[in-house]
Amino acid sequence: MIRKSHTLAMAVLLLAPVATQAATLDVGARVLFIERGTPTNPLADLFIISNSSDAGANIVDVTIDLTLATDAPVFDTLDGCTLYCFGQQTGYPVVAVGGMGDTGFVMPTAADQVAWEESPTISLNFTDFEGGESLVLATDVDDLVNFFITPDQLIAASIAVTFDGPGINAVTLMANFSPVPGGPKWDAAATVEGMATVIPVPGALLLFSSALLGLAARGRRRSTA
Repeated sequence: MIRKSHTLAMAVLLLAPVATQAATLDVGARVLFIERGTPTNPLADLFIISNSSDAGANIVDVTIDLTLATDAPVFDTLDGCTLYCFGQQTGYPVVAVGGMGDTGFVMPTAADQVAWEESPTISLNFTDFEGGESLVLATDVDDLVNFFITPDQLIAASIAVTFDGPGINAVTLMANFSPVPGGPKWDAAATVEGMATVIPVPGALLLFSSALLGLAARGRRRSTA
């Protein structure tokens, strides 16, 4: 019995490092830009957002920032214009037009569309964007020179993607756009990859350790009886 109680006590000590070693999940996302990618509206552009993360790591926010892109492109979400007209008055609001899975995309309000008109930045929110799912968004992006965007213009543009989920610490990753190798001349993409830390469950470890200590104590009492 003494040997058995010693073995249990050693098991408790060996479990101690487990509580401090945080597990991780791989997280990743890709945002693909396609100029004039909507057949029903030749002036609209597409952003295809994909979540390549492990199960349990969901995308909760995607911010697309064109501030540093060449020729100062902006989102043209409303009809009418002040700077970005080029002989046409038609904008295209940010709307979901396809995808795979239920991403829980939070539909932009009318106030969002107004705020994004001729702005270089939009922020998109999701409630259930799991790994393996994707969303296709349509909108219109114009610049000060032309009413279209080339991949080279987006090289300095960026994305910021926030991942979260039950039992993990939220993490935000950033990346710049670059032309898609071998792709159509109008395509550019930004990809983020990293890790999210799984939150330890100290209560469960404490309960398990307490149970082992109890067994060890019981073994010591029996050995002295």
